[in-house]
Amino acid sequence: EKFNLDNLPPFSTWMDTLERKSALEIDCLYLKALRRLARINKNYIDLANKTKERIIKKIKENPVDINLIFAYLFLEDIYSKDEWQKFFEKLIEENYLDWGGIATLPKNHPNFKDEDEDDGESAIAYHQGDSWYYLNNLLAFCLNKINYQNFKNIIQPIIKSSLEDLFFDGALGWSSEISSAKERKSEGSLVQLWSIVSLILLTSSFQNLNIFLKP
Repeated sequence: EKFNLDNLPPFSTWMDTLERKSALEIDCLYLKALRRLARINKNYIDLANKTKERIIKKIKENPVDINLIFAYLFLEDIYSKDEWQKFFEKLIEENYLDWGGIATLPKNHPNFKDEDEDDGESAIAYHQGDSWYYLNNLLAFCLNKINYQNFKNIIQPIIKSSLEDLFFDGALGWSSEISSAKERKSEGSLVQLWSIVSLILLTSSFQNLNIFLKP
């Protein structure tokens, strides 16, 4: 009763350099919790339905929120596959980076930073432009489920950039945390568990993946 989605504690999500009072990914996790509670107590059904409506409205109003990735992973059933495809096409149009990554903020946003000016010490670009390897991998995983043929020109560069980081850059055999949006780099923590786990999830979603991406 006291949980207030419109007044989250400051810096309370993975995007912890931003003071967001409303976070799509928290909304989605909350709905997952409500759905489970509703199996036990039907009194939660109405609140779950209201939260679902809130999420649907939020996505339609801002389909280029990078947390759309989590919305799909957590709540795939709230939209049809065709609707999800259109949302992701818009996200890619605004946030995709040609080297094979997704920026945390649309490239035309006034707060977008394509790199930090002080080697990342101020973390200004951290959640306002930097590309996170784990998010790149999860994005490609989502796109593969939705429509591989439509998104293969996005999926393949993401896999390539993640494998380059894994095998040729950063800490050999480990996945890095982030890259600047400007160009693919291995930055932040060079040993990031959620980056390599998401890469394993992505590559294992293909049968007989050719890691050289030959046709």
